Amino acid sequence: MRPLVGLIAAACAAAGWPPCSSRPPSRPPRWPQAAALAGHLSARENVALAAQIRGRPDSGAVTAALAAVGLCELADRRAGELSGGERQRLAVARALVTRPAVLLADEPTANLDQRNAIAVARLLADAARHDGMLVLCATHDPSVIAEAGRVVELHRGADG
Repeated sequence: MRPLVGLIAAACAAAGWPPCSSRPPSRPPRWPQAAALAGHLSARENVALAAQIRGRPDSGAVTAALAAVGLCELADRRAGELSGGERQRLAVARALVTRPAVLLADEPTANLDQRNAIAVARLLADAARHDGMLVLCATHDPSVIAEAGRVVELHRGADG
């Protein structure tokens, strides 16, 4: 976890934010390549649960997050019944609903078709540009890279 703390501190400094140590301690929302959703809960309940855990329960925000990733029609379907791409978009909605200051994303478009990958990339870029969110994203996807405000390439574990 130490390298992650250093990465977040460096990202905060690069964004011109106060040192992370002066910000309230909290674990930034993140989603791994394989989204860890509650399969027995509906898509709406998964997003609402994230909002409630982060202390921001708001049914309007939950609906807006589902709409942003194109899942309104599937809001009442259990997460375990969704396709891989739908689960990936649900994980995006769940991460964004709380409007975190820092969002960590590991291959956020890995399971998506090109149309949805571009939509998610734009959604992340909009969150950074308009909501002031710091989005740290590990990706190989050109659509995500194209939307990024800043790109740092790693070669053999070093930036270059």
